[in-house]
Amino acid sequence: MAGAGSASSGIGPAGFDEPTDTDRVVPVLPQAAFFDPALRDFPLDENGEIVSVHPVDQEMALRCGTFVRGLAPSPTTGLDWERLRRTSRQAMQSAIDDVVRQSTLDLVSRGDIELVGSPMLPEANGRPLFSVVYKNLRLPASPPRTLRVA
Repeated sequence: MAGAGSASSGIGPAGFDEPTDTDRVVPVLPQAAFFDPALRDFPLDENGEIVSVHPVDQEMALRCGTFVRGLAPSPTTGLDWERLRRTSRQAMQSAIDDVVRQSTLDLVSRGDIELVGSPMLPEANGRPLFSVVYKNLRLPASPPRTLRVA
């Protein structure tokens, strides 16, 4: 007959059992499903699973997608590419730096990221390209990440 304190419930009174090394819980980093604004879809890995990323990296991807492509219900959101194409490369870089800085201000102020830069890249198909380089401060010893923005 098995009662509280027998082998099936643990050893000792009321099922008490000494923890072992295998009972140690390893903390898991937070993850978010990766939504790619360029694809407007959730990419899948080689196993058919939705790709996961750190939540701060997902937020950066969404913000970059928003200020590049804008939002249909809000025409004033995002970069005005038609106006920027008619300016000098220096004026375009300045506008991009301002938009990146403004759109990530709260992430920087709460200590989620450190902006490294937003350098322009060579144009592709007549469209300006740039990247946003940042450090995810929520991942210790993480190398800078680069988002290519087109």
